This record gives sequence, C-alpha cells and structure tokens, in this order.
Amino acid sequence: MVRQTFWSVAITLISHESKSRSTSALLEDGGHQQFELVALYRNTPRASVRGRSEVHHGAVRLEICGQPVSRLEGYYWTDRNTIGELTFAARSRKIVDSFAAARELGL
Repeated sequence: MVRQTFWSVAITLISHESKSRSTSALLEDGGHQQFELVALYRNTPRASVRGRSEVHHGAVRLEICGQPVSRLEGYYWTDRNTIGELTFAARSRKIVDSFAAARELGL
C-alpha cells in the first residue's frame, strides 16, 4: 500500500508472514516525467515465523510506470544480504490492514 499526502508518502507491504513499513520514503524526480518511489523500511515477521525470519531492515526503489500510473516495478535489498525484484500491477482505493483483508479484495 502506498499512501501519499501533500506532505508525505508512506509504504506498507503485507504478506501472510510479515509486515514491512517504511521508516522514510520519498518520490524522486529523475527528469523527463520519470519518477521513482524510494524508501527505507523495517520488516516485522509474525512471532510464529521468527525462528526462520528475523526482523530486518532494507531499502526499495520502485519505478512509477505508465501514464496514468499502471504499475510499480523495481528492486529491494536487505541487511540480511538478500536482494530481489518487485512488480505491483493491482490497484485499489480501499485500505486494508491485514493479508486476509487484501485477499478478500482479490489483491
């Protein structure tokens, strides 16, 4: 979930095992109508999976694609020495606070 106001932007990613919340985030203007969403985040796994998935921190850089915006795509890296790619193409104006609630929306 990306929430933007005039003064701020924040990111939350919810999975069935954890929540990642931005500790800082900004929209970066790369010029030529190319914008990126850049953030530092903290991932907090559910207590039941912390034996194999510790609390960790990371960063994410997502290109804002399409006019109007149709997807976010980019990569992340963490202090656990992991890296990966991300693509988000679903969009909803409804705000959820759990993985189950997102699944009910079909996201």
